[in-house]
Amino acid sequence: PRQLRRLAAHHLAPLRGDPHGLPVLFEELATEASPEWTWLGSLSADARGDALTALTDAALIGGLGACAEARAVTVLDDVADELPAAVAAGLYRRTLDEATTVAARRAAATRAITALDADARLAQVADVFAWGIRRGRELTGRMFRVHLVGKERDLGHTYLSEQRIFVSPLPLLRGDPHGREIVEGLLLHELGHHVYHGAPEARALWAQAHQEGLGSLLNLIADEHLERNLRARDPGFGDRLKRLGAYAFQHARQEIALAVLLRVLGGSAAAALIAADLEVAFVEDAVRLRRGAVLAELDRVGHPLARFTRALRLGKGNRAGDPRVAAALALVPRDLRHLDMRGLYDVTRRLAALFGGATAIADVFGGPEGHADGERELDVHGNLDDDDLQQEIERILDPRQLRRDGPAGRVERLCINVNPDEAFDKIGRVERIRSDAAAHRALAVDVRRHADRLRAYLDQLGLRWEPVHARTQGRALDRTRLRPLVTRADPRILIARQPVRRTDLFLGTLIDCSGSMQVGANLDRAKRFAALIAEAVRPLRGVEARFFGFTDATIFDAGDADDCGVAALECGGGNNDAAALWHAASLAASSPRRARVLVMISDGLPTECSVAALRGLVTQLVKRRGIVCAQVAVRPLEERCFPHHVLLDDERPDVAVAGFGRMVADLARRALSI
Repeated sequence: PRQLRRLAAHHLAPLRGDPHGLPVLFEELATEASPEWTWLGSLSADARGDALTALTDAALIGGLGACAEARAVTVLDDVADELPAAVAAGLYRRTLDEATTVAARRAAATRAITALDADARLAQVADVFAWGIRRGRELTGRMFRVHLVGKERDLGHTYLSEQRIFVSPLPLLRGDPHGREIVEGLLLHELGHHVYHGAPEARALWAQAHQEGLGSLLNLIADEHLERNLRARDPGFGDRLKRLGAYAFQHARQEIALAVLLRVLGGSAAAALIAADLEVAFVEDAVRLRRGAVLAELDRVGHPLARFTRALRLGKGNRAGDPRVAAALALVPRDLRHLDMRGLYDVTRRLAALFGGATAIADVFGGPEGHADGERELDVHGNLDDDDLQQEIERILDPRQLRRDGPAGRVERLCINVNPDEAFDKIGRVERIRSDAAAHRALAVDVRRHADRLRAYLDQLGLRWEPVHARTQGRALDRTRLRPLVTRADPRILIARQPVRRTDLFLGTLIDCSGSMQVGANLDRAKRFAALIAEAVRPLRGVEARFFGFTDATIFDAGDADDCGVAALECGGGNNDAAALWHAASLAASSPRRARVLVMISDGLPTECSVAALRGLVTQLVKRRGIVCAQVAVRPLEERCFPHHVLLDDERPDVAVAGFGRMVADLARRALSI
């Protein structure tokens, strides 16, 4: 009996790891009603992998009658960690690529892509979107937000009443030829609508055209209008828009619902679809095809609007000598880019009267907005979170250009300025911070042992061996003493080495006092480390120490080792790391000390200057002015701006102090050429 066979298979699998009963158990595994599959854990790794591979095959090949995709993904999720990594990744990728249900694909997408790949994709898309935001600022003077397309699934769209643009990054993520330029062209295209068609009167005409059924045709003319204007402003814009046009009108493949396709093609449907290379779509009532092939076939069979679209938008001209196309092109003036929205609307109405019902194909084949990616494409190549994307964009853009939404003093999110611009604003406001002896003593007590250790490193820094002539003991012959040896029998003919301590060091310490330093009590940790430095160098007469705090607008002069005011520093505002470093470098350059070292204690998140600006300044100070720069990081760094740094770890302060001491000693020795 079947039930007896199942009992025997269940007995063999968990007790002995015997796979002979697997065919019997497999039917149960693929059934939604089966409550558990713990017996999988008793199988060998190879047998477990074979079972999951068979289950995935049943779901993807056999269909719902064999195994539901949701069931296969649920079982795979539960035992994936027990499978060889390559086997689990392969099964997830197969599910992502071949599953027909949205839920199964999206569940697999979270496991099919490694964190490293996901981060790289996110950074790639954010970089392009940030480029679009900068172009929007140039073209309109306003800050736009660029978001991933939502449920509309189109290549891109915008709302003229809002400062938001929605764009699909799929041409970039899929690795399409010139994918980045296509997405940049799409960003320019949507920005162009705001520049040239965003006035209240223009929006009213848009609404009127849609009510009259002319919205798609007006969009076709408006697209040509804005692209001519953008090409006139910058040839680089024109190159990107050409890439976009070639992609949208010729190369792009998309899934189109069959009912929609038949409606817009009308009597030309048979000729166009027979000639087109139709592919199977993942949506049951749709087909997958290349838009350019359909337009080309419609052009060949004499469809007037298809010929007009290719002539106008692709620059092909009236190659067929069609009189209706010639008349339509004559309706589009040479100075089209100088028309306002009313002029574009009038041109659209005249074209609609000329073409009649043939204008329906503009609903699907009229431009980038008509391109729609299937849900499967979005799952396989998209799978990006828009919130994560916005944070990455803020890293790339200058945070000073973005609105600060949170209440004063509250850190809404950590951000870093990785704008490539190396320019930065200097800080002219300097405030003297008076020391609080009691507060400093409290800090000093906590770090006394570590200060003693750092002092030993710095004390060794000034130790040098100087040659002493005319000695009876030594390491080398003093040739200048040979004559006294011969004439007077003077035995002092050797050169000895005598240790001399001559520390000659300027040590400047800068503390980041921005709002982000209140996260994790980072400012308190920074102040303790600065107090540690002050206590370490106070007895060393050959070390000149200065301490500074800084924000984006103010530099706080916290005195020297004998009058250290770091305990009074507080968080607030942004941070201009480059300006603070420049101020400290100016004081270091005027110091008579031979070795000059600047140490910045920060979280590595500059906002009011870019990472490029800070990195460039550090390079300039080191190579041109001989000032050594280093960093003590209170959190793991996202961007390295200093050639030397140590991580301040509360769990291992001795390691941080030792690393810092060795680093400063080594750098100072290089500067002193010892």
